[in-house]
Amino acid sequence: MCIPTKEDPYQLLMDTRQVSKLRAEIISLQTKFQKEQLELSRKIDFINKEKKELVRQLTMIQKENRVAKQQIEELVQEKSMLFKKLESATKDIKSNARSKKAALTKLEEMSVSYENLKQELEQVTRDKAILENKLKVLQGEYEKLQERIILPNELQFCEDYHVNMPERDTNNGNTQSLEMKDTFTKIDVQQNNERTEQPLSQAELDMKNIQVKIKQLEKNLENFNSQKSDYTLQAGDQGGSDLNLNIAESKVMLDDDMEAYDYFFPYMTPRLRYCSGRAGDVVSFRPPFVPADVNSQVSVIQTIANKVNEKVRLIDNLKEKGESEADEYSSQESLSDIRIPRKIVSSSVAFQNFLKNLQPESARFSYESQSEYCF
Repeated sequence: MCIPTKEDPYQLLMDTRQVSKLRAEIISLQTKFQKEQLELSRKIDFINKEKKELVRQLTMIQKENRVAKQQIEELVQEKSMLFKKLESATKDIKSNARSKKAALTKLEEMSVSYENLKQELEQVTRDKAILENKLKVLQGEYEKLQERIILPNELQFCEDYHVNMPERDTNNGNTQSLEMKDTFTKIDVQQNNERTEQPLSQAELDMKNIQVKIKQLEKNLENFNSQKSDYTLQAGDQGGSDLNLNIAESKVMLDDDMEAYDYFFPYMTPRLRYCSGRAGDVVSFRPPFVPADVNSQVSVIQTIANKVNEKVRLIDNLKEKGESEADEYSSQESLSDIRIPRKIVSSSVAFQNFLKNLQPESARFSYESQSEYCF
């Protein structure tokens, strides 16, 4: 600031005005500065508040970013897993399509096989009914043969034989007759016990009875053959020249009836050694109970046995085939209800020899003639 002097009053006035003006400007500037300072302070405070808010938001955003990064990583992993699953699912779909085609083809084949098995089962059922009827007829014929021919005529022949012997032993004859009766009684009791041991179907029971009776017939055949051989040896040792002469005279009769004689020859005893004088008559003797058509009767049994064996083999093959293929289908229950015996006719040596010795030309009988045949 200039100090006024006396030499220049005008200048002093001007300086005073200028000073006042400057003072006013300074005051205004100070006032303005204070206002601006207050405004700036308020702005700074507001900015600081915004800064704090932004820092807080930044912290939250960073946290959210970290979470988002983790989620993104998980999504990427899930995406890769989904791609892998998609690839495996695609492969499975392709393989399933191929297997579906194969399964459809197999299903068609099995449907055809099922229909064939169903038809075969119906045929087997019909054959089973026919076999049951044949077995009933065979059982009836066998019982007639057992009751009317074999058992009573064996006992009668043994009694007649002991009566006609030169030195008849009554006690021995009666003892053998009683022994034979006891034997057949025991056989009947044993058969009845075997029938009541376990519950069987009617077809199995009939087949089992036929089998037991055929075994008994084999035993009778062995006894007949053994006693026939004993009789021939004893008669040959004590017959001498008379035996040779009578054999030559009765050769034609023996050739005609040899098979019936071998099968139905009665029980003999060692007392034939006393028949040296009548050896030829005994050799040419034909048992009175042997019918003229006995070969036809035996051929009936052989024919029925062969047919039954063929049917049983057919049923066994069909049953094995059905059980192996019907496990995947609904025919298992129907196949499981069919019970088929494995064996009907015995395969022993004696019975096979007996069948081989039968005449083939007399064995040609139809089933109708067999069912009407009466022993």
